[in-house]
Amino acid sequence: MALSPGDGDSGIWSGCAAVSDEGEPLLFYTSASEGDVGRASIRVARPADPELRTRTKGPVVASPQRPETTVFRDPVITRDADTWRMVVGHGDAERTAGAEVFRSADLLTRDYDGLLSTRAAADEPFTGAAWECPQLVRRTHGLDTDLLVVSVWDDDPFHVAASAGTYSEGRFTRGTGSG
Repeated sequence: MALSPGDGDSGIWSGCAAVSDEGEPLLFYTSASEGDVGRASIRVARPADPELRTRTKGPVVASPQRPETTVFRDPVITRDADTWRMVVGHGDAERTAGAEVFRSADLLTRDYDGLLSTRAAADEPFTGAAWECPQLVRRTHGLDTDLLVVSVWDDDPFHVAASAGTYSEGRFTRGTGSG
């Protein structure tokens, strides 16, 4: 088991791994408290031994920045030129799903950078009231567009939604005719 609840976590959910510029492997994960499992925080865990068999939980590195946020979970970290970007699934009280962005020069200290993309459930019910596990697939291997893939959180069964578009400097713009 990679991580388990305790040490300040009532629940642990999805996250990602990244290797710092200094070569340290880090786990970034969703850390929930009993009071509100949807509006969680993001914590980091560091290796406690050279074989990477145990980890030491570190501090919260990102938390919801908008008061209307009701869902905040599932970080994904990527390198964007000389900046690290963390994208976190989001939902708000108005039933608008999205992904929040944080930027960092060193992988551990973060600044809130706004919303990567959003979609109101009233405008497009298929994309739900919140997104989990946002994945940004950049133009590579002959793709002429970027892709945003999310797990849709709503009252209906969970499902996956994807949209083609353009990513630039922490923002994703959905393409015309994209679902």
